[in-house]
Amino acid sequence: RSVPFDEMRRLMRVYGSIKCLRKRHTENMKIDSVKRKFYRWFPDLEERFVQDRAGFYRPKFGHQFEMCYRQAMRAKDGETLSKKR
Repeated sequence: RSVPFDEMRRLMRVYGSIKCLRKRHTENMKIDSVKRKFYRWFPDLEERFVQDRAGFYRPKFGHQFEMCYRQAMRAKDGETLSKKR
């Protein structure tokens, strides 16, 4: 099932990546680049989010739980990345 482009941008802005955040400029990204990035950031979208009647995707376990999960995943990825350096 495809996610509308505006909804992709909203989810990316609200929840962020599950990987360590890199400093990259994303203002002028192409649509295809945003779509690729979205599916890397949300590999388990169907398992963690549900679409409401208005077409918005909401976390199945609640907003705060999802924010904590993503923060923990970023911290774990950051530790892994620092060990590689």
